[in-house]
Amino acid sequence: MRCVGFLYTTRLAKLLDPASSTAWLAPREKGVDELLNDTQVKEFLEKVKVDELFKDIGSAKKMTSEQTQAVIGKFNGQVIFDDPKIPPRDVGMRLDQDGPMDIKMFKQGAREAFSHASGSTGDKNFQGFSGGSQAILVNVYGDDGYLQLYPSKGLGYLIGNYYERKGLTSFQRAGTISLHRSR
Repeated sequence: MRCVGFLYTTRLAKLLDPASSTAWLAPREKGVDELLNDTQVKEFLEKVKVDELFKDIGSAKKMTSEQTQAVIGKFNGQVIFDDPKIPPRDVGMRLDQDGPMDIKMFKQGAREAFSHASGSTGDKNFQGFSGGSQAILVNVYGDDGYLQLYPSKGLGYLIGNYYERKGLTSFQRAGTISLHRSR
């Protein structure tokens, strides 16, 4: 009976202390700046995949100045889906020094975006994970799609996981993304 009470209390504590929800993530992020090739990136992104993103969205916090500096500028890239039957999606992201941001997703080859989020670094579209994580949480699809981004000094661009909503209160990793700085 005491064991069940301990498990219940532990789970409840994680719900009541949002900082603990992604505390496990920070130690797994070590080495992000030393990544040099696609194999290392794939292994890293699998290691930092978040299983309970819905809860982590609720405990997200304002980005640190270091995180903000990493995403200031213009970026272009692609979401590559885990399901090979789904074609990649092109992504364009812009974040200005003074805060305004814009992120668009396009079906491959399309000229019009099917998803467009705009705002500033202080709103829900660009946030940081709690618990000391380096990850940047970006809302890219009207609360139905999120990016978990990492700047990598070794690679010189942003890498991350792409999540889509599955049901009312859950998200599932649908693919990975790389965003290269453009001019």
